[in-house]
Amino acid sequence: DFFGDRPARLGIRYQELGEQLAPHFKVEEGAILVTSVDEDGPAGKAGVKAGDVIVEVDGKAIKDGSAFREQVAHLEPGAEAKLTLKREGRSLDLKLTLGGKKPRREPASST
Repeated sequence: DFFGDRPARLGIRYQELGEQLAPHFKVEEGAILVTSVDEDGPAGKAGVKAGDVIVEVDGKAIKDGSAFREQVAHLEPGAEAKLTLKREGRSLDLKLTLGGKKPRREPASST
């Protein structure tokens, strides 16, 4: 899945790790393996690389691909988020700023 059509996009392609691959990466089943990264996207600018395994978004564990999509969809465009990932067996936290524009606030009206 590619987040190119979502306002708070990450700029990655990924696959969910199943029961056979998860042990290879020493993570729980359902974690997200990054298969490619748009270097100009939020994840690329934050340092995410193909081969990284995302295990948490803002401290919430990734259970499967749909939970990952839902967590990202609930993040506000322009907001900062923390990804916890595994790279070459080590844990790593990266902060990124999500794509899209922050919603404009309407000025308060006085009566």
